[in-house]
Amino acid sequence: MNARSVRATAERGVAAATGGLATGSAQRRMQVAAANRELEQASCGGG
Repeated sequence: MNARSVRATAERGVAAATGGLATGSAQRRMQVAAANRELEQASCGGG
């Protein structure tokens, strides 16, 4: 990755963290939480 793309990604993260993308980040958090639950269930299931 070049510096420009890294910077753009960082700025996007800051915008999400500051609520600039409130709805999108909320959906992202829900998706991440669901994925983490699935991973925990899979790992705890011994599979």
